[in-house]
Amino acid sequence: KGEGYHLDLLCIAVLVLICSFLGLPFYVAATVLSVMHVNSLRVYSESSAPGEIPRFLGVNEQRLTAIFAHSLIGLSVFLTRVIKLVPLPVLIGIFLYMGVVSLLGQQFVQRIALLFTSVKHQ
Repeated sequence: KGEGYHLDLLCIAVLVLICSFLGLPFYVAATVLSVMHVNSLRVYSESSAPGEIPRFLGVNEQRLTAIFAHSLIGLSVFLTRVIKLVPLPVLIGIFLYMGVVSLLGQQFVQRIALLFTSVKHQ
């Protein structure tokens, strides 16, 4: 995954520690640094033989997505009048959908789901 991924997590851990000491809300880095985003940047080898499984080569590091997402978050400050028109249940539903969809792609959640799945359907 590269050094940048681990450095991002270290910075977030330090910011969470500082925020907890100051009584501020935690800094959440879930806008871009998510499992699905990292999976979309994976690079695999091109398999030429039939039946050959592509090998994992690495992750393409890029900052364009982070710049775009955070600039949209910054622009949302100027759109508060428009955002107030959206009903709260709609916003809650969008965030709930985004959370559930991102959880379903994680291997940990899939393995917990196997505990409750019958052997016939595994």
